[in-house]
Amino acid sequence: MAEGPCGSEGQLLCEDDDFLFSDQALPIQVFGCYSAQPELAIEVSGARHPIYLSQCILRGPRGEHGASELDGQSVVLWRSAVSLARMWASPTLPMPLVAGRTIVELGAGLGLIAIALAGMGARKVIATEVPPAIHELERSISRNEGCLENGISLAGVVDIAELWWGDSTTAEKILSENGHIDVIVASDAIYSRNLRRELLSTISSLSTPGQTVCVFSYEERGDESKFFEVESREFGMEPIGDPSLQADDLGVEVRMLAAANRY
Repeated sequence: MAEGPCGSEGQLLCEDDDFLFSDQALPIQVFGCYSAQPELAIEVSGARHPIYLSQCILRGPRGEHGASELDGQSVVLWRSAVSLARMWASPTLPMPLVAGRTIVELGAGLGLIAIALAGMGARKVIATEVPPAIHELERSISRNEGCLENGISLAGVVDIAELWWGDSTTAEKILSENGHIDVIVASDAIYSRNLRRELLSTISSLSTPGQTVCVFSYEERGDESKFFEVESREFGMEPIGDPSLQADDLGVEVRMLAAANRY
């Protein structure tokens, strides 16, 4: 496996149709890595200073849940996360209300979006990940404590929870503990065709029909329209708003779905 600008990509094991993680894939930054730098400082709305994040892209073999197990510092910041954080802060774009809302982020990675939403006044952000990536998420939240304006405690707004997509028991526990989830966020979460049904199952478990809005940010890799127009409808999700919004010069698309009927 060739060396990428972020370091060795390690062994990439996947199902045949997950081209992003195949031996034929281009270097990972072509598919959405925001920067090749191991240390990042990102400006977000509602923060007194930049958000500091550490990244690396080493991957190991698949774990018991089917997703790639990651070794050491193994989470990268995706362009879609940066774009979504910027877009949500824009007063001119039709994004869901954040202030006072309860939000779940699926696959929170390094936590940039969770921190940004906390800075925009969210009542609670439940940032979910899986081991060992969840440890990098915890490190990011702890490292950036004190970054929010008005002296708001980041740890008091952002909760971190382990959540494997398709695990309805944990999803329902998150829902019961918070009463109602207003917004679900999934940034660069639909690249794997093999995990889409598990992702949609988790969204369905977390959603309240007629109330919960789901926000997706992603880069086009070939079949995203099938996810939004066919697969999501099987789980009672309906498109709302502009079919796709160009976030910024990074070329990221944003789409929103609403929970309509539970099937």
